[in-house]
Amino acid sequence: PKMRRKVLLLSKRVLTDSILNTALTDLTAENIEDISLLYPLNDSLPANIYSRIVNEGWEKVADSVPVAISPCYDNRPFVGQLGLWRNFAWEKLARMSPYDFMGFPTSPAIIIAIIIIVCVILIPINLLPYFSKGDKLKFGSWLYFFLIGAGFMAIEVVLIQKYTFFVGPSVYSIAVILLTLLTTAGLGSRYSDRISSRVIFLMISLWLLLDVSLFNFVIHNLSGLSQTIRLIVTGFLIAPLGFFLGMPFPKAALRVGPLVDWGFAVNGTGSVLGATAVMLITFEYGFTMSLMVAGMLYIIAYLIYQRRQAW
Repeated sequence: PKMRRKVLLLSKRVLTDSILNTALTDLTAENIEDISLLYPLNDSLPANIYSRIVNEGWEKVADSVPVAISPCYDNRPFVGQLGLWRNFAWEKLARMSPYDFMGFPTSPAIIIAIIIIVCVILIPINLLPYFSKGDKLKFGSWLYFFLIGAGFMAIEVVLIQKYTFFVGPSVYSIAVILLTLLTTAGLGSRYSDRISSRVIFLMISLWLLLDVSLFNFVIHNLSGLSQTIRLIVTGFLIAPLGFFLGMPFPKAALRVGPLVDWGFAVNGTGSVLGATAVMLITFEYGFTMSLMVAGMLYIIAYLIYQRRQAW
């Protein structure tokens, strides 16, 4: 208690003094007052949140508490994202806590602010060339560069988060995902002229589908291997996807020629938006939905690529 930390002790048996003394070391008369039994409560005490969750189920209690109490699981593991939008108020921004534990949706609010900045500043800047003289990207090709930028970064961010469960500490997950994706994407761009656009986008969609289905089973059953082996397995699972993710941009670059500089700018703006917006989806619906949305962006990009009028 003096360190402002709380420990929640759960047991399938009644928490006797013997269990408490074993679990909570240095249990003395001075700190015993800091320990309280949350469940089961004395008949004379009013029901608290823990009793209500046990007796009624979290779904019936969720609307009456200031924070999100829905269970977290591997597909949506963000235990710290407890803030709810119903607690949002402009006057609270001046004294906003860095944590969501008090009910204010800190992380989503910051993400929304970044998205607004992208939409109000960056996207208009990328549209300015339409108001000047000279050659211009058709809107279809502009949208294509934007979509593949958003899709690539959305996939990258989600995979880093997702494979932390398999690899271990996030520093290793970031290293192996970034190294694998960027290296294989570079190789893919080198050979993009040898593979048809249909095969490229089909393989991206297929690999994302495998990642949310078969790969979940694979990494679950290989989680007992050494960390070095898990890093190698992660690289092998991600490498084919990275190889094909490196191809859509150079494919389009060949079509737009000197206007590829504009394509780079649009692609970068899409990357910022994709990397941030995907976290809102992940907080609410999980990794699987986020990867499926990213896959849809690539499917739309493919349909644009196939339309001659867009180029």
